[in-house]
Amino acid sequence: MNLLDKFEDIVIQNKERIDYEDKEICEELQQSWNGLIQYKGKLEVFLNNNPVNNIFYSNAVVYTSFQSLIHDKRKSFISKVIYHFKNKYKVNLPIDTITRKLDGKNPLHYEHILDLIFDELGGMTFYERAVSEVKSRCRQILSRNSEVKVIKNKLSISNLVYWSIWENIYSVGYSDTSINNLFIGLSHFSCGNVEMLGRFKTLYKHLSDRYKKEIDIFSLQNIGEEKIDSIKFYKNGKVEIHFEDRSYAEQFKKEYINYNF
Repeated sequence: MNLLDKFEDIVIQNKERIDYEDKEICEELQQSWNGLIQYKGKLEVFLNNNPVNNIFYSNAVVYTSFQSLIHDKRKSFISKVIYHFKNKYKVNLPIDTITRKLDGKNPLHYEHILDLIFDELGGMTFYERAVSEVKSRCRQILSRNSEVKVIKNKLSISNLVYWSIWENIYSVGYSDTSINNLFIGLSHFSCGNVEMLGRFKTLYKHLSDRYKKEIDIFSLQNIGEEKIDSIKFYKNGKVEIHFEDRSYAEQFKKEYINYNF
């Protein structure tokens, strides 16, 4: 099951913002957090009933140390809830910003975290936000020297790849984002998936290999996905994407590249 299938399988009741799986995970994290807070209450009672204060140990030292632990685990609770939605739905969520907004919120419940997550979505569903981010990152792949052309069913982008060359072996650099984001954009364009499809993952692995090439990366690479036939890379940094027909090439250029230099 791909990520699009997961989105389509989600059934949310009128009063529910998250699906059953999400709710289970949030409630499990909530239970762990509640348990820690309950233990804090028991510790306070114990310290009040058993005062100790000497040169090695005091109730204040224990309490202060535990308060520090509570502070760290509070941040961890918030982060784990956010990371779940961030990783499952492939969306960017500002963990530090959300954590700061929850300062002083007591008692803390996962619903408070969800409130801020949905504020960040700005009225979008998780899938809509993920798609918006995929397209946004794809639109940022061009440099000022790039030129985009559509000829028949072929979309060509000049000066897109910055090759790292070692012992005459060409590979995309460690800091590459352009090809990665292009492949994710093509994956979504092909089938609606907001993660990189397997064929593109395999090809990206070959492109990133700095030591031994199992394939000739400059030969025409068959893709064979819906709407996309093949792709070709050139040593001068140009990339050619061969679509099933010209209309797909024009559509991808308009919706994912937004070329207007």
